[in-house]
Amino acid sequence: MIEIIGLVSSIIGILTSIWGVAKLVARGTEYKRILKIIDEHYDVWKDVGYTSRGGAFIEEKEILKKINKFRPKFKKLEKEKMAFLLRNAIQNGMGGQWGKWLIVNQNNEKIIEPLVKSLKGNEGWRPMWRSAYVLEKTFGENIDKFFSQLDSGLKENSQIQSVIHVLNTAGVKTYLEGIAKNKQDGRSSKAQAFLQEIQTFHKQIEKYANEQTIKRILVNVK
Repeated sequence: MIEIIGLVSSIIGILTSIWGVAKLVARGTEYKRILKIIDEHYDVWKDVGYTSRGGAFIEEKEILKKINKFRPKFKKLEKEKMAFLLRNAIQNGMGGQWGKWLIVNQNNEKIIEPLVKSLKGNEGWRPMWRSAYVLEKTFGENIDKFFSQLDSGLKENSQIQSVIHVLNTAGVKTYLEGIAKNKQDGRSSKAQAFLQEIQTFHKQIEKYANEQTIKRILVNVK
């Protein structure tokens, strides 16, 4: 009887080990599949000038969940690809978990150009203000100094100028709080939803603002 119990225990141990190995293999296969999807969308995104054209952004909820699950592993990717993942998260709002992607991009100056281009508003109202908020948290009081360095094509865009005005005056949060309070404004519910996102990711946003080094790289300030 003892020998039978020992044999059963050994078999259980072997099966457990096999199951563990199978799970690791499956996880590795899943990671490679998700990375392949990211690579495909990233290539399109580059080709269309950091816009949403050609289905550049990943919007499927299940894929977004997988991307967020592998966030710690993606930290090892090149800066340009990490910038895409942040911009993709910003496009998808809560589903993209954009606040958490800030932390893994806090020393990545490659995120800035895509964020600036999204201020044109072509990819949506909330993505535009999410991008503006990240830029505000990145450059703070040096935001005007940074924007003065942009090429004329961007500086002369009327929508970008409008957003810059908000950044230089009220700031994104205060501006959107005003919109949210005005129930007659058709953007009120969108503003409320974004303010809730800011609250949800408050810790990540503040950590990013306090620890990021992009400002020093791009506008030469301490």
